[in-house]
Amino acid sequence: MNLGQECLRILDKGWKSPIRPRDAIPNRRMGKIITDEEVGHMAKRHAAGVSCALIAKDMDCAESTVRRNLDKLKDGYTKAKGETKRNAKLNEKKVRAIRKAKDVTQNVLAERYGISKSTVQAVLNHETWRHIK
Repeated sequence: MNLGQECLRILDKGWKSPIRPRDAIPNRRMGKIITDEEVGHMAKRHAAGVSCALIAKDMDCAESTVRRNLDKLKDGYTKAKGETKRNAKLNEKKVRAIRKAKDVTQNVLAERYGISKSTVQAVLNHETWRHIK
């Protein structure tokens, strides 16, 4: 599955493009903003086998602009956080419990919650689950 097909799959599931006007990437050569609709058009064309270079030429922008917008669409979908991640083993309640457990070793916490010791350490150091205080 190429990048365009993956982006198209994301759009077909009803997900809105993560590129909002304030996040839009300006096309520096033309001074215009690439809209959500244009990103959707890019994804459809790329999924159909059209190269990024040809899409860029048709849209009068750089190839890197096309790739960057498709990557941003894909990353906006896949960069979920917390419980919304498909493979999340923790939830808000468990994260709070891990952070409150002061007298328990990281090894014990890792075994208790079925996660690695490095994950426990990342939770305790607020490297992950930062949105939970």
